[in-house]
Amino acid sequence: MEIKSKVELKAKGEVANLPEIKQAKITMSWSSSVDLDLMAFIELQDGTTSGVFSSNLGGSHGELNSFPFMTLSEDAGVGAQGGENQETIIMTKVDSTISVNRFVTLNYTDAAAKKADANFNDYDEKITFVNQSGESFEVDLDTAGQVGTAALLATIEVGPIGATICNESVIMDLAKLVETVPGARALLK
Repeated sequence: MEIKSKVELKAKGEVANLPEIKQAKITMSWSSSVDLDLMAFIELQDGTTSGVFSSNLGGSHGELNSFPFMTLSEDAGVGAQGGENQETIIMTKVDSTISVNRFVTLNYTDAAAKKADANFNDYDEKITFVNQSGESFEVDLDTAGQVGTAALLATIEVGPIGATICNESVIMDLAKLVETVPGARALLK
């Protein structure tokens, strides 16, 4: 698949219309010495929620051929390893039953150390969304002054006339993530 020119969403709140999505690849990449964990939380039109996140955190890596129609790669950066780290979610079905996909990262290194003043500005993570046609959308965190161990990176909202991707850039602690992101309560199981 040839990657076409990308749209960059650099500022919190920036939104872009997505062309038709049938399949997609969402990649979070970073080189800092930190263990970040990519997660997706799905909310359907009927209110049903689900999550795809590391089995090391008690989650499921998902299924491609049945709900949630997405799967998560293996963990990267384990043990706060620097270098060319990537975690990827593959989506094989996006349809009108989906209301919102929320893409989140947990800073496992700082969460495990109970570091209350964790700052994502210290790291260089970004998330890239590529659809089946090779159209690319990059979301950079815009989190000046925010501290916490979890970040709501981006949302994909599906509506009757198409979908949008939004740079959310919301930093919070794990308790707030569980409280505010539908489906994230599964992290407590």
